[in-house]
Amino acid sequence: MAINQKNKKKELKEPDKFLQFVNDSIIYWHENKTQILGSIGIILLLFIFVISLRAYSNMKENNSSSLLGKAMNKYASIKDTDPKKAYTDCETDFKVIIDKYSGTSSSKYAKLYWANMCYENADYDKALSLYEESMKNFKADSFTHQLIIKNLGYSYMAKKDYEKSLKYFEILSNDKNSLINSDVWYNMGIIYSRLGQNDKSANAFKKILSDYPDSIYINIVKEKTAI
Repeated sequence: MAINQKNKKKELKEPDKFLQFVNDSIIYWHENKTQILGSIGIILLLFIFVISLRAYSNMKENNSSSLLGKAMNKYASIKDTDPKKAYTDCETDFKVIIDKYSGTSSSKYAKLYWANMCYENADYDKALSLYEESMKNFKADSFTHQLIIKNLGYSYMAKKDYEKSLKYFEILSNDKNSLINSDVWYNMGIIYSRLGQNDKSANAFKKILSDYPDSIYINIVKEKTAI
C-alpha cells in the first residue's frame, strides 16, 4: 500500500505531457494572438489576391478575345469592297486590343493580324515592325514563328530590299525542321536572279522540281530551267 501511495504522489507531481502541451499552447496563443491573427490575415489576403488575379486574368482574356473576333469580322466585311477604308477604320480596334490587353493571347494575335493588314495595304515598314515584335511573341510556336519569318521575307521583297529578304528565306531553307514549302524556294530563285546570282537561282528552281513536283510553280519553273 505504501508503494501505491508513493506512486500516486509521483503522478500528481508530474503533470500529463499532453495537458502540459495544451496549457503551454493556450498561454502562447494569449501572449501572441495579435501576431498569429496577423499572419493568418496575410495568408488569407494573399490567397484572395491570387484568386482575384486569376479571375481578372480570365476576364481580361475573354474580353480581349471577344474584341479580336469583332475587329477581324469588321475588317473582313469592309475589305472586299474597300480595302483602304477597312485598313484605316479597323486600325484603332486592333490598337486597343494590343495596348489595353497587353499580355493576353489575343493581344499577340491582334498584333500579328494587324501586321498582315499592313502588308496587304502596302504599309511595309509598319508590317516589318509588327512582324519583328511578333517573332518574340511566337518563339515557342514553331509553325507560327516560321510563317512570320516567311512574311518578313515577303515584306522586304516588296520593298525591293532583296538582300534582307533573302536572309529570311535562307533561314527557312537551312532549317532541317522547317515547315517551308515551294514558294520559299521560288522566291529565293527570283531574288537570286535579280541579284545576278544565276547559278543559285537555277539551283533554287531545281529544288522545286525535285522536292515539290505538285507545286503551283512547277510549270513556271520548268520554263525557267528549260526543262
